[in-house]
Order: sequence, then C-alpha cells, then structure tokens
Amino acid sequence: MPKFSLYFQIAVGAGCVMFFVADVIHDMVVDAEYTVHFYIEACFAILLSIVVAAQFVQLLVLRKNHLELIEKLNESGNDLHRVVEAQFVRWNLSTSEYEVATLVFKGFSASEIADLRGTAVGTVKAQMSAIYRKADVKNLAELLMVVIDRVYDDR
Repeated sequence: MPKFSLYFQIAVGAGCVMFFVADVIHDMVVDAEYTVHFYIEACFAILLSIVVAAQFVQLLVLRKNHLELIEKLNESGNDLHRVVEAQFVRWNLSTSEYEVATLVFKGFSASEIADLRGTAVGTVKAQMSAIYRKADVKNLAELLMVVIDRVYDDR
C-alpha cells in the first residue's frame, strides 16, 4: 500500500503541477498582468514542481534500495543454505536423515514430517535421535545453535 500511495501522490502532484503551470502560462499570455496573485501562483507552481520531482527521486531511491535488499537477502539465504548443507555433510547424515533434518530446519514437527514422508512418527523420532547423536547434541535447540554458530564462524 505505501508504494501505491507514493505513486498516487506523485500522479496527483504532477496533475496539480500541470494545472498551475498552464494557469501561469495562461496568465502570462492572455492576461499579461503580473500581479501579486500571478507571482504567488508562479512560486507555488515552481515549489510544487520541486516537491513532485523530489518525491519521484525518493521513489527511485526506494526502488533501488528495495532491489538491493532483495539481492542481499537472496545471497544470505544461499549462504545459509550452503552452511547447513556443509554441516549435514560433516555429520555424515544418511539420505533419510538429511531429508528429516532439512524439514526440521524448515520448522516442521515430527508428526508433520512423518505425514510428509509417509512414515511413522517413531521412525522420524529415531532419525532425529541419529541426527542429534551425529551432531553431538541433545536436542533441537542445540542442533540449531550448532548451525547458527557455524554461520557466524564462517563470517
């Protein structure tokens, strides 16, 4: 919504600028009277033009920053994925353990993983125990901390 709002403000401002500039030109050409009203109207037309131009520049800067942030976020996601993958390789996880660990890192519970993989909850819990043993941790929180620590160690 904020992006639309800024576009709308710029469009309305541009319309107002066109109206005031046309009126100032009309006053210059047709009326040829340079009264206080004319000078005030001309000044506000210029100021409004500057404001609309500044809003347009602000929109361009926001768009550029947005694209840069998306690129950095994608890079960070790729970096995190590489660290997690490398950790799974270091732990020498089996294919099933790898799949379970991936789903755990995505936030799925043991029962959700069992449903997704078409296995029993007990099987998933056994695979989780094997992952904990290979990672030399006691629970999920420790498992996540090992990977998070690795992310910071790699920086």
